[in-house]
Amino acid sequence: MKMSLENSLKKYEYVKNALKQKILNGEIKEKLPGERELAKQFKISYMTIRKAIEKLADEEIVYKEPSVGTFVCKKGFIYKKTHNIGFFLPHWIGGGITGYYYSALFTQIENFAHMYGYNIVYFSKIESIFPYADRRKVDGLIFAYFPEEERYLKEISPFVHIVTVENALENSGIPAILIDNFDGGYQAAKYLINLGHRNIAYITGRFNNKLAFDRYNGFMAALKEHKIKIPEEYIIKGDFLFDTGFKLAQTILSLKPSPTAVVTGNDEMALGLIKGLNLLGKKVPDDISVVGFDDIENSRQFHPALTTIHVPHDIVAKLAVEYLLNLIDNKATNEKTTFTPVKVVPVHLVERESCKRL
Repeated sequence: MKMSLENSLKKYEYVKNALKQKILNGEIKEKLPGERELAKQFKISYMTIRKAIEKLADEEIVYKEPSVGTFVCKKGFIYKKTHNIGFFLPHWIGGGITGYYYSALFTQIENFAHMYGYNIVYFSKIESIFPYADRRKVDGLIFAYFPEEERYLKEISPFVHIVTVENALENSGIPAILIDNFDGGYQAAKYLINLGHRNIAYITGRFNNKLAFDRYNGFMAALKEHKIKIPEEYIIKGDFLFDTGFKLAQTILSLKPSPTAVVTGNDEMALGLIKGLNLLGKKVPDDISVVGFDDIENSRQFHPALTTIHVPHDIVAKLAVEYLLNLIDNKATNEKTTFTPVKVVPVHLVERESCKRL
């Protein structure tokens, strides 16, 4: 194997990175070749190989058994705890950790982590996770997963225990705590139907993840169950942002026939929509009813108070922390973890002031 080294990269660092990549790729799954065999492959001294392996051991990626060899660390091998848990939320999420929804979720995760004696390390950029996971500065990671991060989630999962929230990485074996988004969408539409509404529009979330699709599909299932057909124009593309809901008020009012109610993919769009409708001279719920999704704190404080689907952040957070600590504890004992890989948390509708009966 011929090495091409940049001037700034020491030889043992190159070897360390190359071996790490082979472990990540699954080319080396258990025992590493002997130091002299690796020296031949890399065409370098075995002392340099030894230093590279020592660095991998320092990062707890491999471990050495005297007179036996060097092995890849399995998730059950690391014993020393840092008592830190990472929380990752992609930086491109609107509002980030300061947004109403994720600030509530993060606060609950932090509270439950502290109850168990753990601190939280917050990450918003994927590249900032790797130094922590590789060097075991966190014992585990709660990962707000969206499909854009799939490649990175797969890369980091061999080296740190992970529980996802928001979406599940299918067929990965990574535990996920999800809310019942389908049933939430269904309940929102069913509630309006029971109030006598038939012309019901829907503002979607970003269709880049299953969460948004499930909410939409639940909404459509309720309409289908009651044999209600709506125009294609009633399904309006959104992105979970307050400003988008505000701007779409004009679109809602331009629809023919005029909808008597709107369901939105989350509360922030619903609140933006209500503000936009008010500025255009339409009152909620007198002129049009609105149902949101998430039950963020602002939904109770807004006027009119928003009817919405309640997401139990406390239950999601508690389960995510407990699932992760279960993995961490089993990691130390090599016991087999026994819980449902994907846990779906029920939601329910909270009736307030933004809807009226026809």
